[in-house]
Amino acid sequence: MTLPTVAALMKQRSVQVVQARGLRAGAELTRLAKWGLPVGAAASWVFYPVINGVYQEYLEEQAEAAAEAAAAAAEES
Repeated sequence: MTLPTVAALMKQRSVQVVQARGLRAGAELTRLAKWGLPVGAAASWVFYPVINGVYQEYLEEQAEAAAEAAAAAAEES
């Protein structure tokens, strides 16, 4: 498997994870709204962990990419 293929598969997986989290968060928001919670408060309570999780994944991917680049540079020299 070539590096561009692996990168494309990783990007596709990231999109799928974000979509799945969005669906779960939307379902949770609907459930909370039925309880009578204000939608704005419910939205912040539900979506903050989703956004934070996506950001953490982004940071991990950036760290992995930096480590791979450093390893490739070390192999070349």
